Amino acid sequence: MNPRHLEPVTDRENILRGEGIAAKRSGAKTCRNGHADWIPHRGGDPRYRICRTCEAVRKAKWQRSARLKLKLMAACHGINVELVRRAGKSRGWR
Repeated sequence: MNPRHLEPVTDRENILRGEGIAAKRSGAKTCRNGHADWIPHRGGDPRYRICRTCEAVRKAKWQRSARLKLKLMAACHGINVELVRRAGKSRGWR
């Protein structure tokens, strides 16, 4: 190894110059599903990004499953679903 061929760079720069996953994803303009709605993750850490559209889809899917679970539980136990929803709203649930 010839020292004249080496260049002092930071670890981050060295990783981004490589051909690994981190280097490939660092310059990504879209998410895996093709949306261009990248925003920093909730914690504000710039190393992690999420897509607004994908996050909205994931949240809607989770809410649908939570509602279905509530209905099934209410049906099994003979509880009025509307009363459970009202009680949840008073506690700040949606």
